[in-house]
Amino acid sequence: MHINQLTRSCCYQLRQFRVVSRSLSCSAAAALVHAFVTSRLNHCSSILADLPLAQTARLDRVLHCAARLIGRIPKYVSVSAYMRDTLHWLPIDQRISYRIAVLVWRCILGSAPGYLCELCRPVSGLPGRRALRSSVTGQLFVLVLKLQLGSVARSPLFVPLPGMDSPWKSVSCLKIMKVRFAGCLRLICIAVAGLGWWRL
Repeated sequence: MHINQLTRSCCYQLRQFRVVSRSLSCSAAAALVHAFVTSRLNHCSSILADLPLAQTARLDRVLHCAARLIGRIPKYVSVSAYMRDTLHWLPIDQRISYRIAVLVWRCILGSAPGYLCELCRPVSGLPGRRALRSSVTGQLFVLVLKLQLGSVARSPLFVPLPGMDSPWKSVSCLKIMKVRFAGCLRLICIAVAGLGWWRL
């Protein structure tokens, strides 16, 4: 339901921009698309984590249409390289991962709301768990919630990036972490594009 409304409203905005796109410069078109389309895609995108690719593919198509509008790219020409190299946009699933990583980072630094900081506690800071392997690798405590009908929900475990033993100790500034994490995701995009999996 949320994805249907989101794609409908973003496509409506893109159709409105298409009418005036010839009279706009690329930078003005990018500013309008960011204000009315990508900001909607980014808002509360972390709730879309772990959705099937069929669901998030519709949001990727909205991003592709927005990139075509900004770059004035024809309909049947690949837009992935333009999104990656010129606009520096990530696909939806990687945007979601990025937003969650930033949220977890803010929780660990203590700049997030208190109710979120309580859910994102490093294992090394918990009494009785400092000697565990998970405390050395910089993992977070996984909270197990009992739901109705006997089902169990687990909060997602933050897995450090390769080559970073504990990400919140090696980088002290939030801006540096954002740049590094986005850089890692872009490298993944480039590797996937080189293998030919990114073509849409």
